[in-house]
Parts: sequence; structure tokens; C-alpha cells
Amino acid sequence: YDASPAHAPSERDRKKMIDVPERVSVAFGLLVDEGVLDRCRLCKARSATDEELLRAHRPEHLAQVGERSSQRRAANGNVYYSPDADRSARMACGAVVDATLRALQGGPSRAFALVRPPGHHAGRDGFAGDFAEGGCFYNSVAVAAACARAAGVSRVAIIDWDVHHGNGTQEIFYADASVLFVSIHADLYPGTGAIGETGEADTPARGRNVNLMWP
Repeated sequence: YDASPAHAPSERDRKKMIDVPERVSVAFGLLVDEGVLDRCRLCKARSATDEELLRAHRPEHLAQVGERSSQRRAANGNVYYSPDADRSARMACGAVVDATLRALQGGPSRAFALVRPPGHHAGRDGFAGDFAEGGCFYNSVAVAAACARAAGVSRVAIIDWDVHHGNGTQEIFYADASVLFVSIHADLYPGTGAIGETGEADTPARGRNVNLMWP
């Protein structure tokens, strides 16, 4: 989608940032070269609405990302804001929501959304006053899962396979027994993802959060 290449770090910050436009463009090129896209139906991405985003995030989260994007704030740790950060993150989230709802509403039974910025570090409460974390602005899979629940799905399973722990997704659904969250990760960045984190204690959500470490 057209918003993805527009969100890019400054030349000064590019070398220290993992999330760059090439994450999508190179992967997309490989899918073309291998003929995978010949077997797929491409769908145009659209921006996630405030109503959809608020199923997983707080109003102040949306306000902060929008404001900081317009300010083009300098990179802070592993997050950078470009003028297109908010728009790109909304497009990524909207694509994942659409892929999910299309599958539920009689469309293709399998869908793959190749999007950026990523999302699994973005939670509900934020950290030290920042809602964006680890290059993530909005949690696309959490928003999509919440939209699926709103559409009448009784249970959702999320499998998160990454080097880092999906702390934002865990936080959003930690007390929600309707969502099974499984994170398979290689380290405990950003300080979460231990095997003992199994869901809110003394609630039906206990046991619905599973953390597995790569050997």
C-alpha cells in the first residue's frame, strides 16, 4: 500500500532502525519472483478507523501518535516518527482488519497481510508516557482480533512468532478469556515473556496466555 514507503527514518537514524521500507519492498519482490502472487488475489489496503483502533487502544494513544507524527519527533530508542507514521500505521492496521473480516464474511479462508509498521509491542497502557514502542504504533493483530470478536466470533487464537516477545498483545488480552495468545520468542525483550506469565490470576483468562522460548 502506498503509505508504507513514505514512513521512513531520517538518514541519520536509518542505520540503527530495524523497521525500514525495505522490510516490505524486498519481501514483496521475492513473492513476485517466486510466483506466489500469481496464486493470490490482491486487496487494496484502507485506513483503520478510530472506532476499530479504540477496541484495543485508549483515546490518548491515538492522540499521541497523531500529534507526534505531525511534529516528526526525533528517534527515541527504537521508535521514530515521520510525518506519515500515523497514516502508515493506520493503513497497516486496516489491512489486517480487512484480511480478518473478509475471511469471516465468506471471502478467502486464508489471508496474508504484508504490512508495516509492525504492531505487537503496542499495548494499552504504554510505558513511561509513550504508547508507541519497538517501532510499533498500533497493534494490528490485537485490533483485528477485537474486531473479529465484535463481529460475533466467540474465540480467537493469536500465534506470535518473532525474536521479541509480543508484550503489547499480551497486555491487551491478559485478562480476556476469549483470546488465546501464544508468543514464541528468542529473548525477553522488552522485559516480558516469561513462562510464568499465563494470564490474569484467579480469572477464566488464566492459562490463555502462553510464552515459549526458542532453545
